[in-house]
Amino acid sequence: MRAGHGHGRRHEHVAEREHEPEREPEREPEPEPEHERGAGTVLVLAVAAVVVVLALGVAALGSAQRARGAAQAAADLGALAAATAARHGSDACATAAEAVRRNGAELVACEPRSEGIVDVRTARAAVGGDAGAWASVLGQATAHARAGPRPER
Repeated sequence: MRAGHGHGRRHEHVAEREHEPEREPEREPEPEPEHERGAGTVLVLAVAAVVVVLALGVAALGSAQRARGAAQAAADLGALAAATAARHGSDACATAAEAVRRNGAELVACEPRSEGIVDVRTARAAVGGDAGAWASVLGQATAHARAGPRPER
């Protein structure tokens, strides 16, 4: 071996090592602290509970809107039936009550006015009859309708 020849190679290996990224020694994962165990489960359960509550809220709003539409339809039909009955000399409010009942609502008020005009107010539970506690939470949907001949100007 020549003098200096082996020494130069030693510098080449050192230079190559300088360009390589340093590798950290592999460590074993640290065990989770006892107070953090199961935190993911609690988070998933909380998110699921929020989703269920939101779904129930949307369902309740949909039910209330459907009941409002049904109450309005019953009021409209009751007012038309009452105005027709009044025009023919029959009992307007009895006719309105029957029409409203057949359409799944309750007659709250019936006011025959002059010139054959009749005002009808109806109510209907916002949820079905077997709703239990939900019936008291959502209350009743109400509606108003007026029917009769067009007023002359």
